[in-house]
This record gives sequence, C-alpha cells and structure tokens, in this order.
Amino acid sequence: MDQTPTLSELSAKIDTVLASAEKTRRYMQWTFFITAGALLLPLIAAVFIVPLALSGYTADIQSLVE
Repeated sequence: MDQTPTLSELSAKIDTVLASAEKTRRYMQWTFFITAGALLLPLIAAVFIVPLALSGYTADIQSLVE
C-alpha cells in the first residue's frame, strides 16, 4: 500500500520547518551583528586612540630632542 501524507500532516511538517528556518535566520543574524561589532568597534576606537598615542609619543620625542 502506498501511504500518502494527509494535508494536515504536511501542514504540520511545513510549520515545523518554518519554525526551524526562522530560528536559524535569527541565529545567523545575531552572529552577523556580533561579528560586525567585534570588527568595527576596535576600528572605530583606533580612530580616536591612535592620534592620542601618536601625539603623546611625538611630545615625548620632542622633549628629548630639546
């Protein structure tokens, strides 16, 4: 005998797959946000920290030269 799934069984399976796909989408979205933050925040901080460090370094060198 050939057992074909009923419409209600197929609908239940589709709902299960949809819920799983939505969880995967949210997981990938948060992974992207965390990765982007881990890469961009240090770059943004470097824009402010590097000039301060260089000005301090050049001031120290200038004081040694004088």
